[in-house]
Amino acid sequence: IRSYQSYNKLCDEIFYWQPTEASQCEVDFLLKKGNSFCAIEAKATTRIRKEDLKGLIAISNLKGLKRKIIVYQGRELQRIQQDIEVYPIHQFIKEVSKGLF
Repeated sequence: IRSYQSYNKLCDEIFYWQPTEASQCEVDFLLKKGNSFCAIEAKATTRIRKEDLKGLIAISNLKGLKRKIIVYQGRELQRIQQDIEVYPIHQFIKEVSKGLF
């Protein structure tokens, strides 16, 4: 994401997000473009577990949040809890090139 950002303006800013009240919960990349946000969690696994969703669930009430995405090493494109998109890394790269917002 940071590499892509350096040569193709994907967003205005990239953050790491962790709520102050929960140290076991975070989001790897929070992209901001204008007043919109896209939360991305990267996982080095072939299976998504319930605990992998904690950060994206915790950030759900962020004003302007448009997408919640998990990128993983599996093979299936999925949708979890109606609004969390799960992308295999190779498909995510294609999605980034189309734009995330």
